[in-house]
Amino acid sequence: MKRMLLVIALSMLLATGALAQGNTCIGMFTDATVSVCSAGTTQYVITSVHFYAILDEAAIPSISAAEFKVTNWPVAGAQGLITYAWNTPLVLGEPSTDVAFAFNPPLSAPHAYIGRVDFFPIDGAWIGSDHLMQIAAGNGQDGIWVVYNNETKYGVGTGTFKFNGTQACDCPPTATEERTWGAIKALY
Repeated sequence: MKRMLLVIALSMLLATGALAQGNTCIGMFTDATVSVCSAGTTQYVITSVHFYAILDEAAIPSISAAEFKVTNWPVAGAQGLITYAWNTPLVLGEPSTDVAFAFNPPLSAPHAYIGRVDFFPIDGAWIGSDHLMQIAAGNGQDGIWVVYNNETKYGVGTGTFKFNGTQACDCPPTATEERTWGAIKALY
């Protein structure tokens, strides 16, 4: 009976596509090595932020779609301009509420490049200090999603980015080494 319930639960999970991948995430970076998640802003100088899906190659070797939003997204206008250079023309929505992408051909792991956003401050105070943005589920969505092979939908983790402050990158999540109590005592 337990086995049957497990099979039914797994089937329902696969049917909804809600497979979670703990070491896969969507993050924002200022470099191609996906290691810098913060940047300063200067009046009249463009700051580029690159969006990547960091994929576990064994589980998700490529993606054909992605969907998310960015919380605390700066508002473009008289104080500053935002321009988009996505890695596909197939884009619906915008980052502050919900943005969805389709990629043909699919983007390959481990670092699937979604695109770049340029921020151009006209007013030096447009983006304040310690301005933290975070990848989140889009409005009306129940997760941050990537799609593998045009059919399997995976829930992925979040990444953060800070303007005018520093922080360590949290995408992909940092693994911690497992230790037993005996191994810890053996160190002393």
